[in-house]
Amino acid sequence: VGTDGRTVKRVFTWLAKKSPGDPDYEQDLDPRPPSVVVCFFPFDAYAVGPFRCVNIILTMDKELYWRDERPKLITHGEGFIGVTPANETTFYVAPGYELTFDMSAKQDTGYGPVRIFVSQGVIPKGATFDYTVTGDPANRTFKWTPEEGQQCEYLICFIGNNTRIFEVDIDKTAVFDAGASLDQRCYSIIVMDQTLDFAGGTYVNAPGIPELLTADCGMSIGLWFLPEGTMSMPLVTIGYTLEGSTQKEMLHQLSWEPLTDAVFKDAVTSQDLGQYYRLVFQSGNSLVTVLTEATFCVDEWHFAMLTLAPNGDVKLYLDGNETIHYAEDTRDFHNIAVEEGKLPVTDGKVEIIGTVLGSKPGSTGFFYLGSYLNPFDGKITDVRIYSRALSSVEVGEKMFQVLDAEKEIGLQAYYKFNEGSQKGNSLGNIVSPWSYNKYGKKRNSTETTVQGDTTGNGLVDSPLGPYETEMNAKGVTIKDYSGNNNNAVASPPSVDGDLHFEWMAAPTMPTCPKEFSPDNVHVDGGQYITVSGTGFARSQFLKCSFSMMGFDKIVKAEYVNNNTIICQAPMAPYLTASMLEITNGCCYSDMKIPVYMLERAMSIPATGGAITVPGVCSGLSTYSVGGWVYPQATERGDVFTLTAAGVGNIKVTYFESYFIVSQFPHEGEYQALKFSGDAPAQGMGEGAGWHYVMLSVDGSKVTLYLDGTELEVPTPDINFASATDCHFVVGAENNGMVGLIEEVTLWGKPMSLCDSYQLMWGNLTQASICPTGEKIGTFLNWNDNLITYLKMNDFGMDDVVLDSSDRFGETGTNGVISGDAVFQFTTVPFISPSFNRPRPRVGPPTEQFEYGPPTLEAGNVWMENYTLPRAFDDYYDYVIFEGEFEAEIAGHSQSGVRNAGGTTMLTVDGMHNMTVLGFGFAESQWLKCEFNGELVDVVYEGIDEVKCHIPEVPVPGYYPLGVVNFEPFSEDCDAEYRGAPADRLGTHVPHIEMKEATIEFDGVDDYAFSGEVAQKIGEDWSGVTFGAWFYPLDDSPDKEQPIMCFTTACAAAPSPPTPAQIV
Repeated sequence: VGTDGRTVKRVFTWLAKKSPGDPDYEQDLDPRPPSVVVCFFPFDAYAVGPFRCVNIILTMDKELYWRDERPKLITHGEGFIGVTPANETTFYVAPGYELTFDMSAKQDTGYGPVRIFVSQGVIPKGATFDYTVTGDPANRTFKWTPEEGQQCEYLICFIGNNTRIFEVDIDKTAVFDAGASLDQRCYSIIVMDQTLDFAGGTYVNAPGIPELLTADCGMSIGLWFLPEGTMSMPLVTIGYTLEGSTQKEMLHQLSWEPLTDAVFKDAVTSQDLGQYYRLVFQSGNSLVTVLTEATFCVDEWHFAMLTLAPNGDVKLYLDGNETIHYAEDTRDFHNIAVEEGKLPVTDGKVEIIGTVLGSKPGSTGFFYLGSYLNPFDGKITDVRIYSRALSSVEVGEKMFQVLDAEKEIGLQAYYKFNEGSQKGNSLGNIVSPWSYNKYGKKRNSTETTVQGDTTGNGLVDSPLGPYETEMNAKGVTIKDYSGNNNNAVASPPSVDGDLHFEWMAAPTMPTCPKEFSPDNVHVDGGQYITVSGTGFARSQFLKCSFSMMGFDKIVKAEYVNNNTIICQAPMAPYLTASMLEITNGCCYSDMKIPVYMLERAMSIPATGGAITVPGVCSGLSTYSVGGWVYPQATERGDVFTLTAAGVGNIKVTYFESYFIVSQFPHEGEYQALKFSGDAPAQGMGEGAGWHYVMLSVDGSKVTLYLDGTELEVPTPDINFASATDCHFVVGAENNGMVGLIEEVTLWGKPMSLCDSYQLMWGNLTQASICPTGEKIGTFLNWNDNLITYLKMNDFGMDDVVLDSSDRFGETGTNGVISGDAVFQFTTVPFISPSFNRPRPRVGPPTEQFEYGPPTLEAGNVWMENYTLPRAFDDYYDYVIFEGEFEAEIAGHSQSGVRNAGGTTMLTVDGMHNMTVLGFGFAESQWLKCEFNGELVDVVYEGIDEVKCHIPEVPVPGYYPLGVVNFEPFSEDCDAEYRGAPADRLGTHVPHIEMKEATIEFDGVDDYAFSGEVAQKIGEDWSGVTFGAWFYPLDDSPDKEQPIMCFTTACAAAPSPPTPAQIV
């Protein structure tokens, strides 16, 4: 339907016709499929853009109903009541358990059978969605047994329609009922592990375990636990009862003990350092105690492992087997404890429960998890029991693993505590099988109690969501997942205290982030990113990982609740699109979040906006003011203004493609003092984009510095030496330059060309310029008289810009924002770009889905999944070479190469415009591509795309290609201030391969024909010489294989020429 600049607009129309000439109303069968996904992609004869897909579903304008238990459906007659879950029902299911529900629909009257489709989301991998009843009504059953690793939240919506898909008699005069609407049913399926929550004196007993733990091989007992009490609490207690006795004898116990750390002076506590906790192992008969240091906390997950070897060696592990640092450049590390002890060995046997039982005929063993004499208050999950002593390496390896019982040696029992359900609770929805729970939305807008309706009948049948005491565990059989059938039994109802299953993530479960904010952060780091989703476990192992080029920055995550965490963004060495991943400790999430790490600037729109720093220029006769400026329009607009009542103002203004220095005395007329050289605005061709401008006034010497050049300016008549109320203004409320302004400084001293050079490229710190305090350049302390420094990096402030000059020992004055000026993230020339570019994804990981339409967002827009480039292929993009040789598109990827034939090679002849995709490119005259150590021309396309001019190379081989935002232009200034040339502010990617190009023929009917060459030879025939390198691929001795042929066209000759006439 037309174009608008670089934008192409097209309208998609799909007529309901058998053929183009048919009117719509003459058909009895709609030829279009009832449900189809149509995808579109942009293509400019060079690069393929990302796919965008819409799901088109045909439906008749007749009332169609989901068959549930809404009372009003009874009035529609027989067959309208069914078991379809109410809209926005949430299902919880543990890995290994089946989730089943039916989607059933029926129409009043209509045409053709009813159909049921997935309208949003996709069917998870391993699930089925099959018709069990077809026609009208229709029923389709969803079945899924999720596996380990699929813990996540899945959002799936369903819709029914009654499209005419078979031949039927149609009354073409019928008027369809008005008011029909699409009733989309959407559900949340949360795959989550369970834990067992203990309170009071409750416990779990595994009576079959003790006899399996003998002195022959030893034993290992590991578990994850979250202590919530503050007293000494048992975790595991092992013992026996003698025949004919009810007295329990404890043999081994693993417990959690508090210890108040204090500083003593003269036997009196002088400083209370707080209460911390430790892990303690006691062996009853031998009175051996092994304990860790008390450096651990309650209310977070810990991993405990006890190993006892046949020789009596005891090892106690708490939270791992070795200290692991988060990253090499941080001091953050995991707090662990590993302690050793020794049990006595008598007659070659170590004292261990199985051996003791064998020596006491008729005795009965017990293996308690949780309370024993003293109560345990907290949660336990993922208990693993071995009949051998694990090595230290195995402890570390298996700590976060969900065990595969078939591969484990000596695993006698494995308890995951996933048996909980709402069965028997006052609000429990009795479902069959009882392997999952469902939660309804509130019954109505006035409902205030925690009650929900999952059937549509208006009655309470569920909580609104999981809660701690929802699933009673007393008396429940606890399944053993080792395959040995050593099931445990929860304490009976008669035991005091509470025991409940609870939906909760432990560190063995993968995280599944869903939403996050913000997605733009400052490259200097420090901003907090809130991530919501499922599966966040509170422990010291909960971490955020930010991908950089070639390494990861790992930081601690702040746990808020089971569905929310906070990550603090680290500093990045370059502008980048970092991939944020979350881990509980076991593994990083498949869901990857793109965090765009950028610089911030002040954006002034066409409606005007300003930053006013009051009083800072009063009394100045010598001063300098400057900053980075990115004009986005050519209309006249103020950039910097120094203004004082009764004195007048001095301005730096942008107009068309120039900066203008002007004055306007209090009693006088406006006067333009100097026009700069060419400084094109955004998108205005060569040299466009960012510019650095600085005005320096030193008595009669006035200089304008622009992009590393200097211009003399006539001396203004205005002097602020006697001004008492002089303000510094960036932009203007009514006539400000449209664009971005960044890194603004006001100095009470003049600046040289090299001074401005140092300011341009970010060398503001005294340490980098005067590392030993010697006189370098003009000033001993280069930051003397720094009056105002506006970095534009302020967060959470809409009306103030902080003055950063006080970090140099000066008292800063903050700027006040007025008009429509706002902070904006952007790229800048003085920070490097990077190749760390993710692609967006919506929904759980791709590998978890098997079939179904693409994931749809609001507006039916398909967003691709987040992934980083996995290979060199993902960095470059070229489909068609300039010239006569074209290559068809063999495929495409979302970030990086869309190339000819799936290769990543270029010809040795080079390429004019090779698209390079990365992140952080800044439009300016310094933006260049760097090929084989030399700077080459570049075309700026956006912050994530440039086009490089690749020159020809003398020989085939591998050549490095990079993109730089800045190439130093002043060797004199580098030598004066740093003693060595400045590094290019850029980044390199792996080498590209360049080879000679050939043309290949199939030996049957392939040929290449040049009418232009033939015409030239025919017009001026004086002989011809032809030469070529050729490589025969067919060695048949009796086959003539023409290499080249010249011929004249005959009247009877076919067109194009015959094979005998061509190469």
